Amino acid sequence: MAIVAHLRDPADQVSSRRNRRRRLRLDLSGVGPDNLSFDARVHDLSPEGMLIETEAPLAVGDGFALDVPHAGAVHARVAWTSGCYVGCAFAEPLSAAG
Repeated sequence: MAIVAHLRDPADQVSSRRNRRRRLRLDLSGVGPDNLSFDARVHDLSPEGMLIETEAPLAVGDGFALDVPHAGAVHARVAWTSGCYVGCAFAEPLSAAG
């Protein structure tokens, strides 16, 4: 299976985040509340969470799953939204080996 993704290394980012985020552009499909299927573009990713862009009507607190290559169904919860951008926290941290 081919995975189309564009990865960028952040150049010496200064951040208060615990984990370094990897910037990327990866299109995935997910399942949200009420079994709503949706498409999402991942913009950045860390072991603890991600930033996605989606037209799905996700709200703070909603749980959902995205099908991530080499990791399978990854469960997350919406931490914040701003228009079509959604900040998400993973239910379980992602493995660096995945």
